[in-house]
Amino acid sequence: MSYEVYCYRPSSDVPNATEAQALRESDEGAARWDDEEAHQVRRKIVDALLKYNPRLRPFGLDNNKANHIELNSPKGDLVIQLQVYWDHVYVSIPYWYKGTEAHQ
Repeated sequence: MSYEVYCYRPSSDVPNATEAQALRESDEGAARWDDEEAHQVRRKIVDALLKYNPRLRPFGLDNNKANHIELNSPKGDLVIQLQVYWDHVYVSIPYWYKGTEAHQ
């Protein structure tokens, strides 16, 4: 089990709960759009995230059949997984941490 966060760009540049809920409930239908532009957008997002945290490890970066790229924390770091789609980023953090580990 994990904490799950969806990060997306709202159409109006203002957070919109209805729009966010629709994205979440769409079973990532919009994320199935997968052409060259989608690849470029995903790559820009991944590049920015890797620049911010170069310790993240990409998975699926060279897989042209995947509609997302995963970024994972290295072994020994706080466990986190980011799934980067062209229209949103899904962040998953397990909640098994207890005590001082939970405060990192």
